Amino acid sequence: MPGLSDQITKLGGDGLNIGPLQSVSTNSSIKPMSSALGSLGDINVGDGAVTGSLTGGTLTIDVAKLLKTVLNLDLNNLPPNTHLLEYVAQALAEGAVQTAWPS
Repeated sequence: MPGLSDQITKLGGDGLNIGPLQSVSTNSSIKPMSSALGSLGDINVGDGAVTGSLTGGTLTIDVAKLLKTVLNLDLNNLPPNTHLLEYVAQALAEGAVQTAWPS
């Protein structure tokens, strides 16, 4: 997996807790990578608004909960025809930061 080791090192250097991924090298096969990802556990962002499993390949996003939990926006009170992508992208980014570096 050429280049992967450098990217993992960069993430760790940026302060992201990458745990067992630090031991993955460019000589790693898929099995050790799968094992390292599995040891990180499930993803939970925005108090359960985004959940996922790195090993199971699932991702669930509750848009209403994500917007309320992270941005304090009520999905049902937004103006008609509101473009949600911008809000969802902002909430995902802020939720990930809040999860990685809780205050």
